[in-house]
Amino acid sequence: MLHLISSSKYLRLTVALILAITAGNEVYQSFEDIGAHHGIMVFAVFQALQACADIFAATEYANNN
Repeated sequence: MLHLISSSKYLRLTVALILAITAGNEVYQSFEDIGAHHGIMVFAVFQALQACADIFAATEYANNN
């Protein structure tokens, strides 16, 4: 059950977007101060792109078969 929840593509996308929003707020408030929030923002964007690629690949596979 835990594996099913943790491997959900939509959950991964939702978590990545929440992470990007909160990190984006920190980056916006203190743009000049380089901190962990900049790295978290890059990581969140990367995770969101991976989740989108997985979702679109699954959709394309479903449409072809």
